[in-house]
Amino acid sequence: MRRTENFATLAANATQRVVRIIHGDTVFALRAPIDLDMREDGPYCLVEYAPLGLQGRGLDQEEALESFADQFWGAWEWIAAADDSKLTPDARRLKRRMRSLVRSVTPAA
Repeated sequence: MRRTENFATLAANATQRVVRIIHGDTVFALRAPIDLDMREDGPYCLVEYAPLGLQGRGLDQEEALESFADQFWGAWEWIAAADDSKLTPDARRLKRRMRSLVRSVTPAA
């Protein structure tokens, strides 16, 4: 299986000033750059964006970023794109945070 390339477009290094998150055919353009926290946890590399409570994990930085993009996409599909009446109060708060962070969602070129 070929690993996804360009799952995040970055202004500096792999976790600082992230301006786009790409998952498969979906591009999330952010309103402002975000910084992701990266740390080692045993054999794993963890990438986290605490304001949304999202975390990716992998054996290296690339896997962790790919996992983070997957978590971001899933939260968007299942929470940010859902009708408020189907969400818990916590999920509605996450939806508001995600929608305030994301400027646009488009298919990847």
